[in-house]
Amino acid sequence: MSGVVRIVLAAVLVPGLPAEALAQAGARSGPGLGEGAGTPCLAEVWQSGWFPYGGVVLVTALVVAVLVLRRLERGGRAPSIRALKVETDRTIAESDDVAFFAACRAAVQARLAARWRCAPGSITLAEMQQRGVGAGLQTFFEVADAVAYSGRRVSQEEMRRWQERVIAEIAAMERDG
Repeated sequence: MSGVVRIVLAAVLVPGLPAEALAQAGARSGPGLGEGAGTPCLAEVWQSGWFPYGGVVLVTALVVAVLVLRRLERGGRAPSIRALKVETDRTIAESDDVAFFAACRAAVQARLAARWRCAPGSITLAEMQQRGVGAGLQTFFEVADAVAYSGRRVSQEEMRRWQERVIAEIAAMERDG
């Protein structure tokens, strides 16, 4: 039986064995086991002080990775009401009803996606009806779909009314949490 095996067996079978007995069994005194230098045992690595720090670094890296992946999955933050108002004012002034409804729809979808924990682009009128979203937003999505896909035209006055309704709905969603 080699010296290393005798030392390991002696240490395992008799946990309180003094260092002198281990030395008689063939162990070198110091950081190494058996003949030759330098193979630290697990207890020495654990007690060195670096091992617990390595665990903290790994756990921290895991937490950061999970948070970053969630952020990427969510698609970032929804635009503020002020930014939405600036964007929609510009599209109303240009009489660009397609861009107006696209901006409003994206803002509503971003807020609903944050609440429902899903991708903003996956929120459709059918899902809103299934989840019981208010009739005002459902009507808005119907008009937005008609403008985007059917070529329906909307006047500047009608866009202003929709702007007020959508901003009021978004503000209510933010208040309700």
